[in-house]
Amino acid sequence: MTTEERLERLERELGRARRRNRWLLAAAAVCLGITVVDWGSAPGAAPAQPAGAAPKEVRAERFKEVRAERFIVVDENDQGRAGLAAVKDGPGLMLLDEKGKVRVTLGTGKEGPGLVLCDEKGEPRVTLSADKDGASLRLFDEKSQTRAALVMTGKGPGLSLYDENGVGRAGLVVTGDGPALALFDEKDQLRAIVRVIKGEAALEMSDEKGKWRPWRP
Repeated sequence: MTTEERLERLERELGRARRRNRWLLAAAAVCLGITVVDWGSAPGAAPAQPAGAAPKEVRAERFKEVRAERFIVVDENDQGRAGLAAVKDGPGLMLLDEKGKVRVTLGTGKEGPGLVLCDEKGEPRVTLSADKDGASLRLFDEKSQTRAALVMTGKGPGLSLYDENGVGRAGLVVTGDGPALALFDEKDQLRAIVRVIKGEAALEMSDEKGKWRPWRP
């Protein structure tokens, strides 16, 4: 395999690692299926009990099977805090804080299962997913930009780091040929690569026009 072929293969592997954000869209669809707005109008939902009213006697019963399209858990103020629902894309579990902001979403859809952790504004900060291509862990900043991604594919593991604009700037992969570290400029153009293939180490750099020059010590 020539140097050019190795570089093309590395760029393809890094490209897959940087683009693995599809599950986040599926998770958002699950969230939309069990929003707080829907909770207030749930079919057959019992009205809130007036303040100061004596609680009704509750008798514990045991059921072998309970069937429902969704379950809603509320706190003492009748505020929705958790929901479990089955929507078109798949089942999902959503947990909210005392302000009604979504903080945790767990679900599975057409792409596979996934977990989303959100900050106090309800914005995703961590996603964990698995699909037919492998597994992915992504970290987001306060502006919802992807800043780091750890993936596992059939070719091996990969780590990508992004700048404040969401542009991939560094990538580390380990394939069957060996490990490689790639560095990108602000235009997402590959500029330098350090690799070890079959015991042979090499450093290669590219100018702004994409012309590669091997480094010699």
